[in-house]
Amino acid sequence: MVLAVRDGSTVSIAAAPVGDRVQLHKLWLEHGQIRMEVVEAGPGEPACCPTQLSRKTFALEGGVLQQTSSIVRGVLSVQLLAAADWVLASMDGEPMAPSHRPPTLLVPAGQVVGFGGCNRFSGPLTESAPGKLSIGPLATTRMACPVAAMELEAKFIARLVKVTGYGFQAGQLALTWADERSGGQLLFAR
Repeated sequence: MVLAVRDGSTVSIAAAPVGDRVQLHKLWLEHGQIRMEVVEAGPGEPACCPTQLSRKTFALEGGVLQQTSSIVRGVLSVQLLAAADWVLASMDGEPMAPSHRPPTLLVPAGQVVGFGGCNRFSGPLTESAPGKLSIGPLATTRMACPVAAMELEAKFIARLVKVTGYGFQAGQLALTWADERSGGQLLFAR
């Protein structure tokens, strides 16, 4: 969707479909065009579980937003996660309280390292298939912190070691976790 400000109000100028259940990885403007990297269902893949990485380009021509190109660039890979420092934005749908220093995540080759809310952590990361991964076991430092920071860290680490998959939502990293009783999502911003 292309938006503009007219007379102090935001108005929609044009919109174009991107695809069915497409996950947005990156979005940027370049030379007057909208470019995006998306994860979408490839040939023979169910729409629920896309793994094809594509770059799409859109341009506004004659007042109509049109897709001008779509190039398949490969498959979803944990290597996409290594290009950013990730900061926890929400845990199981609950946004991070501004009073807490949020957990962070870095994904160097075959590892995960970061800050849990009080302590640093590190451990192995294994990708079993595109979009599927496991984390842990984790090693952590053992500093004492305020109770709220320790509780946040305990919840975060408990979920992180139960991660089963990853994807993207509006350019944010979504790690899904599950155990025999429940499941949820850790959502990270760049």
